[in-house]
Amino acid sequence: MFTKAGLATNEISTIIGLEKLGLFLMSVAPPFRRLPSLNALRAFEAASRLGSFRHAAEELMVTPSAVAAQIKALEAEFGADLFHREARGV
Repeated sequence: MFTKAGLATNEISTIIGLEKLGLFLMSVAPPFRRLPSLNALRAFEAASRLGSFRHAAEELMVTPSAVAAQIKALEAEFGADLFHREARGV
């Protein structure tokens, strides 16, 4: 028999028994919802080191727009601009 939370009734009685003993269950969640894309981190590292999306793209053997898209995804994930963009580089 299952409850709305998806726990079997015997699991709930076990949890209640542990709480009576003073033992409480803590949810252990990872510090991040999910990790950033490895390709996005590579693009960020290369662009920051080389100071240019175009140079980063050449090094990573992708197009500059692919690097820009990866950086844009990272910025959206972190909710902040990661680069100060200028006409001739970052």
